[in-house]
Amino acid sequence: MIKRCIWILLFACLAVPASLWTQSPGIEKTNASAVETSTEATDPAPRQAAPAVPVEIVTIGTIDAEFDKLDGICSTWNIGCMSAGDTITRDVGGIRSTLAKHNIGFIGLGLANFGYNFLQAPQNPQVYNNEKPNWSSGIAIWTTYNVPAKKIQIVVGAEWLATNYAGLNGPNAFRFDNAYLHQSLLNGTLSYTIGYAENDTTVYGGYIAGNLATGTLGVNAVIPYALGMTFPPYPAATFNIKYDSKSGLYVIADVARSADPRGIEINNLRDQAGFRLFPHGDGALYMPEIGYKKKSAKDIKEIWFRATGFYNSSHYQDYSSLHDVLAAVKGHNGAASIVLEQQLTQPDKYLPYRGIYWSLTGQYAVPDMNIYHQYYQAALYSIGMWRKRPLDLVILNVNRTQFSRTALNTLEHLPKGAQSGLPTFDDSTNASGTYGYHLRPGMILSGLLAYTKHPTFTPQLKNPFAGQIQVTLYY
Repeated sequence: MIKRCIWILLFACLAVPASLWTQSPGIEKTNASAVETSTEATDPAPRQAAPAVPVEIVTIGTIDAEFDKLDGICSTWNIGCMSAGDTITRDVGGIRSTLAKHNIGFIGLGLANFGYNFLQAPQNPQVYNNEKPNWSSGIAIWTTYNVPAKKIQIVVGAEWLATNYAGLNGPNAFRFDNAYLHQSLLNGTLSYTIGYAENDTTVYGGYIAGNLATGTLGVNAVIPYALGMTFPPYPAATFNIKYDSKSGLYVIADVARSADPRGIEINNLRDQAGFRLFPHGDGALYMPEIGYKKKSAKDIKEIWFRATGFYNSSHYQDYSSLHDVLAAVKGHNGAASIVLEQQLTQPDKYLPYRGIYWSLTGQYAVPDMNIYHQYYQAALYSIGMWRKRPLDLVILNVNRTQFSRTALNTLEHLPKGAQSGLPTFDDSTNASGTYGYHLRPGMILSGLLAYTKHPTFTPQLKNPFAGQIQVTLYY
């Protein structure tokens, strides 16, 4: 009891400066053991609390104009990117400016985080992130080569990750992160990307305030990833084409090699370096998206609406057929997602991104093929709430997940010897608060506190109250 009180006091002190990107706890790892009689149990939550690369929404070039010419390192991403001015190295020794003269840019990242559940003795094996004390760390670097005359940008990156919980982001790995070509045509109205890329950064923008790790999508917002969408550092062969109108309306058509339907652990074991073009068994993921986006500017408040479809031609387990294991079948998978983010206030005409925002999310996945069936979220967040802290981020997030009754009925009635009779929950609800404290250029201290009701669909576990702290460094 004394030990838990000490942990709670520690997190309470550290959570005052809390998360520009931390991941909600209470995330369920795939309970594939409940369907071990199937040859390929679907992993419903491959994304989870991935220690992916965080991205800041604000461009420090608005404050440090001399760095404007060095920015654009991630201009091909569908979310914001840190500026060269918001890095530890900035332009020490003139390295960045020298490379920029040759149309070369780079950004580096280092991170370390730790999470702890205050309320529950952990299960063995562990089934969700931060159920036990969990840590992860990583280092990544991206380089770009630009051909201004052709409006071409080539992006190549690599990332190293380590964690004591494989469900966090798959096994410890060193992999190349991106290798693709992006070109703009017709004065930016039309563009395409081809090569190895992650769909959640080049197409699907599911991140609160442009924050790649925490995201608009909270603790159980895994439906796009269950449908095979890739994320750092697990790129896939992809091609997409995008039409951008001057009014803010855009349309994207994307096709990519799907991640393994059984989850990121299996995907990593089959393709450890990440270079395989078509690992056996992976089909294609089709991701059409239509949206409307206006970035914040003087007297213009930011708004971003997007509706995304997902169709996967891989062979997913049909849970409705598992009553008779010998007759179990597989089929294609589908889902849809709608997200709306809007800026409510704009107190600073010189830093128009500052203000309060709200976000609504709704997702639906085919219940026969997915354990995570529906997801709904409401979030309220602020960027630069205090004038003297223009880069701090505060997030309040409430979300609810509806599990597939088809899958749960099947798991509860499997024959003896196949883990029958496991108690299940119909839904999961999570509430979290985060704060990201911008210590200095390129250094962020993050923290999160969250409570989750029904953290897993099966088995039935106690509700966790967990915290997480993280240090993020941009080089």
